[in-house]
Amino acid sequence: MWDKPALNADLRFQDAHSAPILCLDFNNPSEYLLASGDASGTLALWNIFTGELISRKKRCHDKGMSCVIVLGSNMILTAGFDKTMRLFKRDPKSNMSSLSSHELPKEKKQSILKKIFHQKSKKDEDKCAIKLVREYRGHKGEIYCMQSLDHEKLVATGATDSNIKIWNFYSGECQKTLKGHKEAVTCLATKGDKLFSGSLDKNGISKLDSV
Repeated sequence: MWDKPALNADLRFQDAHSAPILCLDFNNPSEYLLASGDASGTLALWNIFTGELISRKKRCHDKGMSCVIVLGSNMILTAGFDKTMRLFKRDPKSNMSSLSSHELPKEKKQSILKKIFHQKSKKDEDKCAIKLVREYRGHKGEIYCMQSLDHEKLVATGATDSNIKIWNFYSGECQKTLKGHKEAVTCLATKGDKLFSGSLDKNGISKLDSV
């Protein structure tokens, strides 16, 4: 984590990923949750104040994870190169997920986390406190980008099939498929009811109203 005024790395988040990290997101900093995803499909959740690993789940996607969005304190949306978007829930009752910066002394938390993550088997590690809630299918290409919209419950995804899809992530319904790009959609941004998209087709940025 970088301290913005000085641009100094004042906190390290380590020892969860064995592949390149491709995406990051965090919720309201007062709720302390940071999520990261990597090229192996591993999802890791961190305490944003201490840098400590809260929980981790391997193989959240069959291929690499390209995008992650934290929704509130317990829900995490991910997207990947396996052409899917997935909704995960963090179990608030888990010992791993209940460790906040205010509950235990740092030395005690480090001892507990070391015991949890370094003494259990790979099989047990995969049964950590992150549970799959829903899988979303519809894209015919790898998903490169994902953007939550100002509208409640909606999220947009862009993929190598050149399409943008608008999803209701609670119901699982794909509400719209937006076409117009000729190559992979690589980035998305939103402002109010306007969605902006960029693509490998080099035809500039598209603006879509009333999404």
